Amino acid sequence: MKRVLHVLGRLDIGGIETWLVNLTRNRELRESFTMDFCCVAGGPGYFADELRQLGSRVHLCRRGLNLLSFNSRLCGIMKDGA
Repeated sequence: MKRVLHVLGRLDIGGIETWLVNLTRNRELRESFTMDFCCVAGGPGYFADELRQLGSRVHLCRRGLNLLSFNSRLCGIMKDGA
């Protein structure tokens, strides 16, 4: 199974977020791909709990002033199979 990591600000109700949740709800797609999410602004957002129930990982990787630290955390998420 292939993993896809989506990097977003938050998982709140919005255009791309709602579209990605609808894709993740698709059972046929879930048999081929695992959709994971990385939130870089604030908390995880409205859809986080539902996505976890669907088998997705939701990571928090807040973007701050230190870009090297952010880059290191994001690379760590990708190396760990996110």
